[in-house]
Amino acid sequence: MLPETVLRTDDVAPDSRFDLWREAMTAMMPPMHISSQHSSDFWAHTRLLTLDDVLLWPVAMQASRYRRTPELIRRGDPGFYHLTLVLPGSGRLRVDHQGLRHFSLVSDLYIL
Repeated sequence: MLPETVLRTDDVAPDSRFDLWREAMTAMMPPMHISSQHSSDFWAHTRLLTLDDVLLWPVAMQASRYRRTPELIRRGDPGFYHLTLVLPGSGRLRVDHQGLRHFSLVSDLYIL
């Protein structure tokens, strides 16, 4: 079985959910800036599965933004792979990278 981390924000008070999410993502993922227009009523459910340098991240969550600046990328592992599976109940995932914009919808797998 793959090592996994499970997080459900509904396990804490609503006003603490976004901070919990941001802290957990900071601990589990490469360095990034996370924000959301829904920080006061944020919700998310995820399981993070790890296999060496590969992460599989099935997630359902409130709309949020994840930014990795060149400085943050240099601070993280440049050989890092990230797979995101957008689960039912989620909105679309928008990724802006090098001037291109990509949207992933429910049941899409996004590889970074």
